[in-house]
Amino acid sequence: MPYSGAGRLLLACAALAHFAPCRVTGEVYLSVVSDQRSYKPGEPIYLLIDVFNAGGTIRSLPSGCCTYEVTVRGPGIPEPDPNAVKVCSCPNAIQTLAPGRHFRERLLLNAGPDTQNPHASWLTEHYRLTQAGRYTVKLRRTLTDTWLSATTVIHVVPRISHQ
Repeated sequence: MPYSGAGRLLLACAALAHFAPCRVTGEVYLSVVSDQRSYKPGEPIYLLIDVFNAGGTIRSLPSGCCTYEVTVRGPGIPEPDPNAVKVCSCPNAIQTLAPGRHFRERLLLNAGPDTQNPHASWLTEHYRLTQAGRYTVKLRRTLTDTWLSATTVIHVVPRISHQ
């Protein structure tokens, strides 16, 4: 007998659990993973983002500015200011996410200042990941009525010098 509703959602998250953390809001889930197992210091790091609608109704998914909050914890990254005010205003496009459909994105976490990535200005300053170590990345992505949240770990390994 086929699964439906919550059973289908739990099955989808269980299927993804071996490679991606899964966070559920209602019948929509968000997963985020990096595109490699490990990186050299300063190497470009891409996050692969997947929003899946396991429910039976169409969901609205904003796209454009102000759709993400990214927090990175690890070596050389200062703690965020808890009193910082977040202000964001720019046009968004609203996409529909039909039942059983995915919305996938690839986001450059540590863009250089000369890149054409539209998110570069807010990611570049904070997340250069120039020190070897373990970094925890928390990504929040908005729906029109709530936020989805997922976490992944990035490993930066020391460069090996050949003498």
